[in-house]
Amino acid sequence: MLASVSFPNPEAITLHSFRAGSATTLLEKGLDSAEIREFGRWKHPSSLDRYLRRSYAIKAQTAKALNL
Repeated sequence: MLASVSFPNPEAITLHSFRAGSATTLLEKGLDSAEIREFGRWKHPSSLDRYLRRSYAIKAQTAKALNL
């Protein structure tokens, strides 16, 4: 499917990419880790942590919360 829209290197995209993207988006939208774990059916916090990507938006939210 990605090849049909001229996505570079489509073989590098896996289902884990979508899980990581979904988890990161939910975190950016303000859901807490317990809600994200339930959504993604992760039982242990350490499992979820492997999927979260610390995006610029998350870093900016953290800096704002810390008044940096």
